[in-house]
Amino acid sequence: MRGGDSSDESSSEDEERKVVKSVKDKKFEEIQTHCDNIKLNLDNNNWNAVQIEYDKLTKAVQKGNNIIRREGVPTFLTAILVNLDDKIQLITNQDVKKMNKLNARSFNALKQGIKKFSKQYQSEIQKYRSGATQAEAVKEEKTEEKSREVKPLDETESFTIIGKGGKEIQITTENLFEKLAEIVNTRGKKGTNKNEQSSTLVKMLKICKTPYQKIKVLLVLIPFQFDYVSGIGNSLNNEIWTTVTNYIKELLELLEKNPQIIVKEITSEEKSSEEIEELLADGKEVAIAGSINSFIDRIDEEFTRSLQNTDPHTTEYIERMKDEQLLYELIVRAQIYLERAKLSEKIPSIVIRRIEHIYYKPVNVISILEENIRANEVIAKTEKIDPEKLVYELCVKIYKQDDERLRSRALLYHIYHDALHDRYTSARDLLLMSHIQEHVDNTDVNTRIIYNRAIVQLGLCAFRCGMIRESNQCLQEIQNGQKVKELLAQGVQSRYGDKTPEQEKLEKQRQLPFHMHINIELLECIYLTCSMLLEIPNMAENVYNVRKKFISRTFRKLLDNSERQTLLGPPENTREHIMGASKALANGEWEKCRDLINSIKIWDLMPNTEEIKKMLTRKIQEEGLRTWIFTCRNHYDNISLDQLAKMFDLPVSDVHSIICRMIIKEELSASIDESKSIIVMSKSEENKLHFLAQQYYEKLSKFVETNENLAEQRSQENNKRSDKDQKGYQNQSNRNHNNNRANRNYQNKNDRNQRNNQRKNNY
Repeated sequence: MRGGDSSDESSSEDEERKVVKSVKDKKFEEIQTHCDNIKLNLDNNNWNAVQIEYDKLTKAVQKGNNIIRREGVPTFLTAILVNLDDKIQLITNQDVKKMNKLNARSFNALKQGIKKFSKQYQSEIQKYRSGATQAEAVKEEKTEEKSREVKPLDETESFTIIGKGGKEIQITTENLFEKLAEIVNTRGKKGTNKNEQSSTLVKMLKICKTPYQKIKVLLVLIPFQFDYVSGIGNSLNNEIWTTVTNYIKELLELLEKNPQIIVKEITSEEKSSEEIEELLADGKEVAIAGSINSFIDRIDEEFTRSLQNTDPHTTEYIERMKDEQLLYELIVRAQIYLERAKLSEKIPSIVIRRIEHIYYKPVNVISILEENIRANEVIAKTEKIDPEKLVYELCVKIYKQDDERLRSRALLYHIYHDALHDRYTSARDLLLMSHIQEHVDNTDVNTRIIYNRAIVQLGLCAFRCGMIRESNQCLQEIQNGQKVKELLAQGVQSRYGDKTPEQEKLEKQRQLPFHMHINIELLECIYLTCSMLLEIPNMAENVYNVRKKFISRTFRKLLDNSERQTLLGPPENTREHIMGASKALANGEWEKCRDLINSIKIWDLMPNTEEIKKMLTRKIQEEGLRTWIFTCRNHYDNISLDQLAKMFDLPVSDVHSIICRMIIKEELSASIDESKSIIVMSKSEENKLHFLAQQYYEKLSKFVETNENLAEQRSQENNKRSDKDQKGYQNQSNRNHNNNRANRNYQNKNDRNQRNNQRKNNY
């Protein structure tokens, strides 16, 4: 408007003035941004991020190739190529082996790619190395620092940054929240530089004077650090992860020292900073929008993902595992804060995180972990819980909540922990009373994985306690399939392209870290051993039974394959040891069976190895006795108990109790003569002749039944045909009767024709 105020109009135009850049400036600025990002990631040894930025740099250079030919190669491009080459030359093969898989793959790809890319700028690189253009590079870096980097004036009070269009912006404690809101609004938008924003937030944190200001800046700074993760399955660099944990630790310390400040997701209308400072000065409660749970969840997920991407057989994995204590301490402090702030709806999720870090560990490891974190003053003030009851106390807190998913997970963690410490009856009762096995198929994938792990651990617990049948029942469902690793989230088994790449990525993200794995070979060994102790007596008992009873089909298949082999050498692996022991047990050679089972080296991985071997020896003696009696029952009229005790190295009382159980269960038709201490056999058991006769009878009965069915079908078909014929005869007779009625009034055919002719003439 012409009559308006010109000063206001000019000021608004200056603020909203857009800087028009040439094509050269835009392209060089893009290349400069990629070079800066490469330099920053090189300092952090994040080779994956370096490769991503390098690919973007090469694409930008190719698109601006005409401009570079006309204007010349920029010095900052030559400098970053030289720095990259020098950094790659310093990395040895041993350093590459220490890297995680992602970084090592990116480093090797970068090492090959930079050689091809640098050939076209070989002359500029030689000039730079000779020192002719290094002075120009220093000048360019200084000018770029003036136009791009943050300029600190007085870090204790304020600092200055360069905004768009080269405009200087000074940030002080007065306009801190205004600039903080601007940074939040530009987060994630195209064209924003994450490194510049992160460094600006760090500067803001340094000039904060009050706890409220620091908390507000930290609530923005922590999420910005997670933006450095790019791609599915990638994790934060170890240095950035440590930085984020320190920020979360600082945030919790501020909240602990200032209990009147509460961070929660949903708050009332936000007040101005002056009003909030007045409320804090009066000691009144102030709520800030934020989520402690989301920070803990994200940092925990990044830790798990970094373990997944690290080779577990290297020292790097062990070094990374040392950070778990720091993470566990943050989780416990977050739980204490939420309980003090009475944020009851957020407590269960943080408690379940705490359980996830301790449920699979022995009590002595949990006690050491709890003692180490009690060095913190805040944790030391809380009541100390007995490590043996810690998981129980935490699970009870979850049981009182309404979330069905969290309660199911807490129950499965509780079952796993009890089974790990050989409390079989307690774990079994929890599983049966909860009826979780009835609706576990309707839950999410992660809950089903936890259920599989709990069932497997329950089976291992039953084996350690000497309950062979219960152990076999628990392990049978998992071991019968061919996807044991997938069911336990310990590996991906893709066959014949049955999964898409997206499904495989999701499977890999669900994988558990290596230190949480259950030994698959030990699991198979225990399952086959239990199957041997149950199946061999069962085969001897039902050798002449037409309807064969299978306890373990997997074991039967392995045993049949072993018996088909003509040349058998000494056993080399676990399966061959167990198959050889099974044949010896079937032949009554219990000592050979014992030696083969005890020679399996994998038993050393279990606690109390000697006690387990003694338990297995006793079970082999008992099942060997039962197998021998089933095999030889038709060849003896009576057997001495003393002789059986000598054969199988068992006390006479134990032999007596075993025989009594067999008679009570109707497995053996015999009686015990107490005066003579012998077993009197009855000849009512089936022999081979009975077996063949029964087979013949079964086949005859089936043949007769099929013949009767065929005869019945044919008789039904004949009846249907006769009914059809009878209906057809009736229809024909009815038609003839109707014709007779029509011709009844006419004497003959000629009379009828005459009448018809007369009718025509009349018409």
